[in-house]
Amino acid sequence: MANWTVTVTRYQDFVSMVRRYDRDATLIALSTFLGGWAGNLYDANGKILSVLPWNVAGLATTLIGRGTSGGKKPSRRDIDKLTYMYFNLAHPVEESDPQAALKLITRFVYQQWPFTRQSGADWARPASMLVDTLFPSGYEPEVMKDGWERELLGTDVGTFVSVGFMLNAMSLGDYMAGYPFQWEETSLAYLKRIGGEAEFDAVFRNNFVATFDEIRAARLTAVISTASTDGARFLREPFAYNPLFTTPFVEGIVPGVAIAPCAPAIAIRASTIGIIYAGLQRWGVAFTHDVGKLFEAYVGRQLTSRTEWTVLSEICYGRDDSLSVDWFVITDRYVVLIECKSALPTAAVREGSDRIIAAHVDKLDKSVRQLNRSRNAILAGVPEFRSVPRDLPLVGLSVTLGNFEMANQPDIRSAMTAADFPVAMVGVDFLEWFVTLSDEELNRTLSEALSASKDGVFDPGSLGNGMKVGRNILLAKAFDAIPVHSLLIANGHVIGAEGSNDGE
Repeated sequence: MANWTVTVTRYQDFVSMVRRYDRDATLIALSTFLGGWAGNLYDANGKILSVLPWNVAGLATTLIGRGTSGGKKPSRRDIDKLTYMYFNLAHPVEESDPQAALKLITRFVYQQWPFTRQSGADWARPASMLVDTLFPSGYEPEVMKDGWERELLGTDVGTFVSVGFMLNAMSLGDYMAGYPFQWEETSLAYLKRIGGEAEFDAVFRNNFVATFDEIRAARLTAVISTASTDGARFLREPFAYNPLFTTPFVEGIVPGVAIAPCAPAIAIRASTIGIIYAGLQRWGVAFTHDVGKLFEAYVGRQLTSRTEWTVLSEICYGRDDSLSVDWFVITDRYVVLIECKSALPTAAVREGSDRIIAAHVDKLDKSVRQLNRSRNAILAGVPEFRSVPRDLPLVGLSVTLGNFEMANQPDIRSAMTAADFPVAMVGVDFLEWFVTLSDEELNRTLSEALSASKDGVFDPGSLGNGMKVGRNILLAKAFDAIPVHSLLIANGHVIGAEGSNDGE
């Protein structure tokens, strides 16, 4: 780290510093640093880096929205300073606020997790969930009917992910991450597999690129949605949803070339969450209904991939036809109750706003109540639950589509309904690890969950660090079937082909 002193930085001072540098030259410089992102946070001396994806993404969007032309061209030292300043921006919260620390930490966590959690599973999950999974019998989708993905993406899911994968791969290395590429001879076979260069270009134009004006408009919309006055909007602006997650390439920097200032954002756009955000923007609530049902079915597919487990689906019970949790997993030593929530962190959660706790409660409290009701019905011997053992320890998982990283923290869980037994909020990636555990690892993990539980809460993060996970067969199958991936495998390139969260 260079020898400058930067503590908390006011946003207006950061903007003033940004304007000293030429906007386009700085964006081009940023595009050369992160193509080889592999999750490494530290330099060779063990010091945390300043040029990290979340800092680069924030700086790039500030340049697009507030930068000017005509300043000096930045050196690497200048880029280090600018990204470090962004990381240290003052959060719009009073020091006397009892939730100040929670808000600040939450903002940092949600700013970083889309990048730090990237893995091979992210490339496989879109196909495994959105293509290979069928809706529950009898459910008629409102939006996700035959052809929905072509209406949304301009192509099928496999081709969309393949284009994202190739964009990501072609943006590796210490050179400008720009499109169109100079295709090499070896790349032509991959292009042919997804319909040729014209098809690739059409998918790129439809999904991965925007102009300066479009990015500015998207940022303004995000800021307005979280703040009511001009002053409040200015303070919240650097923490609002970043449009580069939706369109990682920007036109208008270099004539005829689209630049990716933050190359790791390409993988976010090509992920399941990237597709779902696009669907929400296009179809709204109707799309959420379909995603909820499909997500529930996807969790069921993951659970039933373990043939030695007994997996029971939702139970209808009582005179008022109440519904239980979505899934029950019965092993020889434990019963795991699973409630599915296709929820995604809202702006209030991601930005650490005044509604941070209320926003978590809004999204997740219902799942705790549902888990409690099912647990109590089992122990009370309600007839419809006769297939669920009453003499085995019970553990509950609320599985969410988007990762609510802070949901098991005391300040947040204490505001929710108290769990009557050990319950954790986990993301779908945790579940994809969970189903690969050996019997020994599973029993150890659940035993630790029971012993670590306090007031019905346990944090799966502490358990996940020690879990020896295996190969997820559903993700592996989906990964292998994606057009570009299948050709890579045929040519002997097997890195990441297992499509599993293997902890690497």
